[in-house]
Amino acid sequence: MPTAWKNRFSPYRFDRKTGNFTQGGLRLRIENQPKTFLLLLIVANANLVRRFERIAQLRPGVDRHRDKAVTSLSTRLEDDPHRTRSIKTLRGPGFRLLEKTSPAPDHFGR
Repeated sequence: MPTAWKNRFSPYRFDRKTGNFTQGGLRLRIENQPKTFLLLLIVANANLVRRFERIAQLRPGVDRHRDKAVTSLSTRLEDDPHRTRSIKTLRGPGFRLLEKTSPAPDHFGR
């Protein structure tokens, strides 16, 4: 049975308990702020994550850190800023994943 702590989207999996972020079974290095931003996007499940509300959790009041976290995560997801595949930036309101996440089975298919 899939656990709610593990989510997948596209070729990626994110384990919310351990913070492990993987692609094809390989662990990807991701810094804390981009990881927090990814968690916010996953919890929103393709719904809008408002720029000035929940994103402020990254570092309240410092837009440049927030923008760096978004850029870092987009780069890690191999997104071309002109043709994004994973994260949609909605000028003004915020951000969202372009696809819904789903529970991810563990390594044994459970």
